Amino acid sequence: MTGRLLTILGPKGGVGKSTIATNMLVSARLDGIEAAGLDLDSQRSFAGWAETRAASGREPVCTVVEGRVTDWNVALPDAELVVVDTPPGLESEEHVAALRELAMRSDLVLVPALPEGPSLTRLVTIPAELGTIGAAIVFVLNRVVKGRVRLPQARAFLAEHGELCPIEIPSREQVHWATDAGSTVAEEAGSGGREEMLALWGFVAGRV
Repeated sequence: MTGRLLTILGPKGGVGKSTIATNMLVSARLDGIEAAGLDLDSQRSFAGWAETRAASGREPVCTVVEGRVTDWNVALPDAELVVVDTPPGLESEEHVAALRELAMRSDLVLVPALPEGPSLTRLVTIPAELGTIGAAIVFVLNRVVKGRVRLPQARAFLAEHGELCPIEIPSREQVHWATDAGSTVAEEAGSGGREEMLALWGFVAGRV
């Protein structure tokens, strides 16, 4: 078994799981931590990002291996910290059982949340659906636009149903552009969202 586990989990795609995973992995490497990634999603967003990064010769080097949800413990790389990107949804009982085991084994589980009603309603059921009440699961608001009327309501709703991360990731085009190029805003000085992403890593580092 490896060292510490940071798992990014969510019930649907498009909430920013892979983007947060890439930024947390790079932030850990920049802090001198022997960290690696594990991509359990068949869409390969995390692994594909690592391939693009390697091809462009970016430093620090970030290794991401691939695996299946049901065999996550077999695929774990040997590292001080492993950042795990999971597929969206809860597809089958076998799938749910594996994610439950992963969540309970993880030192921290981040659940990205978009500040929108339907998405939030499904998010708060994750601990119950997985049977992971008591696991270290933290909701983190992503793609936040300050001043939106629904934002305070989203914060209150999530905080009522679990732990809400005090760091919110703003909606910035640079976040997505950097990921497409095999980079991250965490390492790009002056990038929109960099300060918040580094603050999120500070939160994570304090927990794992």
